[in-house]
Amino acid sequence: MKWSALFFPKWSQISRIALPKDPLGFTHVGDLGPVDMKGVQTLALIELTALFDQHNITYSKLKQKRQKNKVASTMFGVNLETLLERDQRKYPDTKVPIILQKMTSFLQENGLAEEGILRISGSVSRIRQLKDDLDALLPGATMQWDAYTTQDVASVLKKWLRELPIPLLTAGFTQAFAAVHS
Repeated sequence: MKWSALFFPKWSQISRIALPKDPLGFTHVGDLGPVDMKGVQTLALIELTALFDQHNITYSKLKQKRQKNKVASTMFGVNLETLLERDQRKYPDTKVPIILQKMTSFLQENGLAEEGILRISGSVSRIRQLKDDLDALLPGATMQWDAYTTQDVASVLKKWLRELPIPLLTAGFTQAFAAVHS
């Protein structure tokens, strides 16, 4: 009897396992365990990177945006022209969307004396509530601003500007912005 069989009885069973030899010397994926598969993934990434570099192929991994169960917003993420057309049906002389007028007039009345209203964020729950209230607001209806601080309104204004599908300051107007500055 071998000494390994005395100290390690299971080794004698392992020695009887025979893997079929591939004539090309390849290891099949099915023969690998989970730990080995992690190593294969890393090696495959390195090999693909080298292959892409060799053939001058650019690759960038796109992050998928997390989407919560969103209800279509009537004010946020809507094109400025659409908002303006909707507001002009009710108020034909309107040149600026009503939502922008309401938020800026609130900030003008209440926030000019405060420092850092665009830097300091408001309460997350009040910001969410204000956003929901503005979405539910019917044209011509009045808004109850008493429950909100200037930071809340400024945060919602920033959020509204960020969510515009076409930015306010587009690259097409760069020359005009430079001319105004000088």
